[in-house]
Amino acid sequence: MKFDKIYDPDDSKFLLLNLVLVDKQFKDVFDTLVADVLSAVINESDIKVILKNYSNRLIKWQSLFERFKQQGLTLEEQRGLYGEIFFLRKFLQSNSDFLNIINSWVGSEKQIRDFQSGTWSVEIKTTHENNHQKVHISSERQLDTSNLENLFLYHISLEARQQSGETLNQTVDSVSEYLGSDFNSLNRFKNKLLEAGYFDQHRHLYENTGYFIRQDVFYKVENDFPRIEERDIRNGVGDVKYSIVISQCSDFIRTEQQVFQTLIFS
Repeated sequence: MKFDKIYDPDDSKFLLLNLVLVDKQFKDVFDTLVADVLSAVINESDIKVILKNYSNRLIKWQSLFERFKQQGLTLEEQRGLYGEIFFLRKFLQSNSDFLNIINSWVGSEKQIRDFQSGTWSVEIKTTHENNHQKVHISSERQLDTSNLENLFLYHISLEARQQSGETLNQTVDSVSEYLGSDFNSLNRFKNKLLEAGYFDQHRHLYENTGYFIRQDVFYKVENDFPRIEERDIRNGVGDVKYSIVISQCSDFIRTEQQVFQTLIFS
């Protein structure tokens, strides 16, 4: 991209910031970028706020383009993204509030938990092959229920196969088709995919590996659920990572219906 400053033809006292796409291979991404930047400034009237939001969004997109230079998502990132979109599809099928559902997906932004809105959160954990019985928790805050009324852990046990099963691309396409003519929700979904590092130019890298769901289970994180919370950590201790033996969590299993009845938007 390049930036031009040109005088406003309607008022020479003002300058226009002109954002120009140089490399045409990024056309689809650029359309999403422009929509995202506009959404960040269109309701603002303070020029300082507008410029700040404009700059912040471009900085974010710059980091996304840096990710594009890499050769696609790692195998672990592919499995993780598949799990998040698999849950997202279930969520969309259970609730017609598409835009709020898409906005609740914050895992693409590397937030502490994958889905968050109001006083509820859902953390998605995807395991595979010989590691099905254990899930890894990345911090003491990930399963901390402070300031939350409901926190669920959704464990998806995957089996990956070549030339068989549902691919990451197929899962993405199925959500896009489901959103259909809901332009705002579809555009937001595409934006989230880019934030997650999923670019159309890398789709060929994800064509051959498919996934089968061996098991998927929801757990309510509460009371004696096995976990470490922030209040359990002594002063001076940081970067806490641990694992949970999922077979020890059977008392906390909830049905899919129970979970989605809880995930409401105020």
